[in-house]
Amino acid sequence: MTGVGQITAGGLRVTTIFGGMVDMRCVSCNRRYIAPLGAEDTVVCKAAGCIKKRRAE
Repeated sequence: MTGVGQITAGGLRVTTIFGGMVDMRCVSCNRRYIAPLGAEDTVVCKAAGCIKKRRAE
């Protein structure tokens, strides 16, 4: 489990944990994602710029 303020494996920053859900924001584009608690490391940003950036790395 990731705590508030930490960055997940997918490059998302955890902003809030509430009722068994995790609210996250992309570090690069600030897009919002919500995932079940415990599954936050499986989510990655799907914005076009972030996908290109990940492929370049």
